[in-house]
Amino acid sequence: MRSALFGDSTNGITEYTSSSFGGAMQGDLLIASFDNTIKRIKLSADGTQVVLESNLFSSVGLKPLDVTSPNTGPFPGSVWVADIALGKIVVFEPTTAGGGNPNDFDGDGYSNADETANGTDPNSAADVPPDWDQDFTSNLLDPNDDNDLLPDTSDPFAIDAANGSTTPIGTLYDWKNSGQNLGGIFGWALPA
Repeated sequence: MRSALFGDSTNGITEYTSSSFGGAMQGDLLIASFDNTIKRIKLSADGTQVVLESNLFSSVGLKPLDVTSPNTGPFPGSVWVADIALGKIVVFEPTTAGGGNPNDFDGDGYSNADETANGTDPNSAADVPPDWDQDFTSNLLDPNDDNDLLPDTSDPFAIDAANGSTTPIGTLYDWKNSGQNLGGIFGWALPA
């Protein structure tokens, strides 16, 4: 029997019961995970085995805690995610519209190449790469993540356009001592 295992805390779970997308996701499980994703699990017809495991959404917020998807009411087929770190609800609405751009299939503003390099789905506008400054160039490919005058390679405050001058005294950025990205800050991985 094939099952699904996750390395990060997975908390909220819901069954997608909407007939959106021609019913292709009907009966699938959606799971909120602390790795900043909503996972999609498709089970076998008898419900005893996992036949598909994928990230439906990535870069959801910071720490998705719960997920739900109403089948009726004003927002049928939408996916609602509670993010405990942001204290916000993030809503994804189904759409049939694509980007119409051969370099951006899903019309989310990120190039297909950028999404492929980040492991996000270039055919899903809800699956976008991490982008600190939200300029539609992912952190992976953006040479200046905070849009100041310094490139990231020489900027000691690579995600702070004010370069620390507006950071309140007493601000502490913890060094990760356990889990993934040991020794990292803000989820950055250490160079190999």
